[in-house]
Amino acid sequence: MSDFDAYTDWLKIPADRRPPTHYDLLGLAQAEADADRIYRAAMDRMALVRRYHLGARAADALRLQNEISRALDCLRNPDQKRRYDEQILSKTIGGQTINGRFESTSADVPAAGSTPPDNDRRPSQAPGPSGDRRPQEALTGGVRLASKPAPTVPVPRTSPVWPWLVLSAVGVVSVAGMMGVMVFKANRTPSADDTTEVVASASEASALADKSMIDASAGAESQEASSGDEAATLSEGSTTDADGGEGSVENHTLMEGQVVDLLSLIDPTRDAVAGNWERHDDKLITGEFPHDRLEIPFDVPAEYKLTLVVSCRRHREGLHLGLVVGGKQVLVILDGWSKTTNCLDMIDGEHLKADGGSVRLGRFLEDDAAPNVITCEVRANRVSVQCNQLPVIDWTGDFKRLSLDPVWNVRGSGHLFIGSWDTPFEISKIELSALER
Repeated sequence: MSDFDAYTDWLKIPADRRPPTHYDLLGLAQAEADADRIYRAAMDRMALVRRYHLGARAADALRLQNEISRALDCLRNPDQKRRYDEQILSKTIGGQTINGRFESTSADVPAAGSTPPDNDRRPSQAPGPSGDRRPQEALTGGVRLASKPAPTVPVPRTSPVWPWLVLSAVGVVSVAGMMGVMVFKANRTPSADDTTEVVASASEASALADKSMIDASAGAESQEASSGDEAATLSEGSTTDADGGEGSVENHTLMEGQVVDLLSLIDPTRDAVAGNWERHDDKLITGEFPHDRLEIPFDVPAEYKLTLVVSCRRHREGLHLGLVVGGKQVLVILDGWSKTTNCLDMIDGEHLKADGGSVRLGRFLEDDAAPNVITCEVRANRVSVQCNQLPVIDWTGDFKRLSLDPVWNVRGSGHLFIGSWDTPFEISKIELSALER
């Protein structure tokens, strides 16, 4: 039986800290508040663990790398970090926590029966719920809790009554006047001029109705002709911009040769799932933290070709592409693991499983802002990826064997997505076309 423990052997986390906290994983003091220090610590830990990702402990390295990524995702988000810190604090019992992560401040607690000095009578020494007058630190295991301010009771505002009375009176007078006019017209004997006006009005109404029918018929014919022209245009292989809007873009039936400009559909404010994504000069700038990702709001056909043009000044890590195969999402990684590995991730629930053409070692993306053309094709039971016309992935098999690590989940399960990891990329083209089935 092996005594190997990745937490202890690689990260030097003591054995009594299981499961380790996010701070333990990053080698930081509990409740560390410096965002830059948190990020640097996570990157250092990632670099350390990556040494083992191609060896006999590859599975342990990937598992630990994902745990470090989740820790960073949580601690760099102020709201999530606050809730996480409160969750750890809430597990404090009797001056100790699970794994001893918080030390007791019992040295500051007076001995039983002693009286604290007058200059140290703080609000925390108020009697507890049961009348216990020990300092609050002693009742909470040595952890000082911040006092909560008394809730503020809102005072209802009252509005003056006289404006409503005036409006009510005006309404009553208006209704009475209208009723008087109606009674007068009903009792008046119609004159010859009135009869002439009624006949003229009827004639005009009939003429307008005939004109509306003619216009509606002409409009229907025009719409049919326009639809026919549009279908003919799409069948010839055009590029179209689907409408944007909130949520998913309606899935148009893509015909063979038709190309959809997906880049024009993307609104970083709406579509970013994690990270800071921006648009500059018709380019999409990706986030740069681990697991940063953006969803593309368009439903793809069963078989399709995705083309991207991507550049970067200097990439430290890989580009991640979320494809849709057989109604589910999968992940393709280019230049991952410090620009050493490319793969179709999560086959049979395993990371980096070498299965046919699912893994290829080496670097494919060029630096120095050079454009990289990436093409992904999804066909029945086949996924293939090329970068600058060089084959990267070519896998054939049952799509039921493929899955997506939940850390990469987005809002729509039928949508493509783009992810980054410690590198900002510039994307100047994202196009989708339907393939002949």
